Amino acid sequence: MTVTIITVCLNNDDLDQTIESIVKQSFEDFELIVMDGCSTNSRTIETLVKYQHHPKINIISEQDNGIYDAMNKGITKATGEYLIFVNAGDQLISENVLKAVTKHFNNEDIIYGNLQIEGDDFSLIKEYPSKLSFNYFLKDTLPHPSTFIKRSLFEKFGYYNCNMKISADWAFFINSICRNNVSYKHIPLVISLFKYDGISSKSENQELINNEKNNYLQKNFSAYMTDYQLLDRLESDRLALKNSRVRKYLSIIFKQLKVSEL
Repeated sequence: MTVTIITVCLNNDDLDQTIESIVKQSFEDFELIVMDGCSTNSRTIETLVKYQHHPKINIISEQDNGIYDAMNKGITKATGEYLIFVNAGDQLISENVLKAVTKHFNNEDIIYGNLQIEGDDFSLIKEYPSKLSFNYFLKDTLPHPSTFIKRSLFEKFGYYNCNMKISADWAFFINSICRNNVSYKHIPLVISLFKYDGISSKSENQELINNEKNNYLQKNFSAYMTDYQLLDRLESDRLALKNSRVRKYLSIIFKQLKVSEL
């Protein structure tokens, strides 16, 4: 069982840390494909030169039409049975993580673990559910730096949609899992460290993310969305009623406490 790690990069000062976390792996049956969008940053270029003759690394520097176009190009170059996207700035969590994770593989189509997220002033572990659903993907997605995808799924269901600038990996997951019912497995291990400074993390991009997701859902799951919106309204009404009853109950208790104090 072979793994292809795809790293997309453009002028990223942390590329060296990303590559180091990969080439130090105790698991040996992997290849790393670095898709560089013709970086001009001196530190990035130094890193690319540093690893250009490494036997496990294939560095490709060429213009692309965005991150998903670069990821798709990486897929076409991949030879591994499973693919994982650890882009520049992100890191595999430890030197033994690939060996630990691949021991859990049992021919599932998608295998995913947990993610350590780091920002300028915080660090947290995000745990993902073992059971996925359409409702889950309406609110969240899977972490591409901690998710292994069978290469054959891209051949079967198509590559990432380059018309989507931020949410194409989400669209791929919801299509594969919710529409085509591929097999999946959650491994309760932290696989990667994700730097909270990418395009999907920026608050100014939230409107674009919402628009991309809504357009995709209306185009591909319009019947589901009608039912979901109805259920969502009913759930909101139920919670509002529940909260109003709780508030009323607490109000009665507080009044009784005041009376008893007198």
